[in-house]
Amino acid sequence: MKRNFIELQKFLERRYPQLIGNMHAETYPPNPTAVVLVQCTGILQLATIAMLLLGEGLFKLVGMPAAPEWYKSVEQNKISTFAGVWILNSFAAQGVATGAFEVLLDGDVAFSKLESGHMPSAEDIVRGLEALGMIGPAGAAAAALDGAAAPPQPAVAA
Repeated sequence: MKRNFIELQKFLERRYPQLIGNMHAETYPPNPTAVVLVQCTGILQLATIAMLLLGEGLFKLVGMPAAPEWYKSVEQNKISTFAGVWILNSFAAQGVATGAFEVLLDGDVAFSKLESGHMPSAEDIVRGLEALGMIGPAGAAAAALDGAAAPPQPAVAA
């Protein structure tokens, strides 16, 4: 997404010079429950790797006299066990990928990928910004001809 922001930033700074140096990108926060799930599956994956590498010695290392009954199934299906935990971790990791690409002008939404379901075109962004009061090159020229001062332009966040 960083590449998308940089391309958008260059485009908007050419179109709206008042934005130069006033744009920034932020990471859209993932669901806290998804973050905890990713952390738990990561720990499960590390524990599974340790169990597969150390075998029954892992249980002795933690003070257990013998491996539990379920471990026999794990030992007989090492590849399946590792693949299952790896897939579980991959699914959990997708939960923290928000897919967000939000363009804000002074706190107001000019475009939202979460709401629209698609990446914006340049026209989508311009239309959203101008609907929120951003004055483009044509509007600034008209304002100058009318003698009206162009209002200050707030920063855009993507």
